[in-house]
Formats: sequence, structure tokens, C-alpha cells
Amino acid sequence: MCYRIYAMSKIDLQVNFRMPADLKARLEAVAKENHRSLTAEIVARLEESLIPRTMDAIEAARPAELERELTDLSVQSYHLTYELSIIQKQIVQAETDEERFRLIRQADELSARIAEVEVLRMKKMQQVAMLKRNAAQP
Repeated sequence: MCYRIYAMSKIDLQVNFRMPADLKARLEAVAKENHRSLTAEIVARLEESLIPRTMDAIEAARPAELERELTDLSVQSYHLTYELSIIQKQIVQAETDEERFRLIRQADELSARIAEVEVLRMKKMQQVAMLKRNAAQP
């Protein structure tokens, strides 16, 4: 999945629609994990759903778009890693075993999320390299 940092502006259209309450709650939780607003999360997911899925379509995609997605993943990885470092410091300073175990669980979840983002980032890097190779061939 592509993760971007969006800045909504007055130029962007406002769209009002209904959605189930449980879906909204799930989107809000994921948006918080991704350090985005609910709107930015919805936009990112909609854009991701429109990304070409076949190799031919990937090769035809614009390299600039892939580069931007790669940058977005790098930024997300940085934020998650920073958040993990804060939790690791809190683990050392935890006063009770209960607090320490809670923080360790959070750190484990963040580590797994970082690994997911890094896998996506590596895949995106491969796509960029493939596009550059194909563009260089006559």
C-alpha cells in the first residue's frame, strides 16, 4: 500500500458521502497509525486502488509517481522508527512490569509495521529501477 503525506487545500474538492460507522472507526485507527488525517487516509487508499497492477501497466506508469511513492514510504518509515525509539526509551524508564510489558507490545507492533513499510519500500525501489532500466534500453 502507498503511504503519502497529504496537505489538503482549498483547491481540493469537498465530497460528502455516507459510510458505515465501523468502517469510519477502522479508517480513523489506521489513519492515526499512519500519522494522517482521516481525509488523507481515504485519499491515499483511493489512489492506491487506482495504481496499475500488471507489469505492463507498471512499466507504463510515470517514474515520477513511483519516486514520490518511494519518498512517502521513506518518510513513513522514518516517523515509525522515531516513534519506536521513543517507546524504547520509555521501556527503560518504566516503573512497573505491567507498564514495561505494555510498551514492549507496542514496540513489537511498531517493529512489525516498520518491516511492512520497508518491504513495500524495497518493492517500490525495484519498480523504479526496472523503469529506469527499460527507459535506458532502445
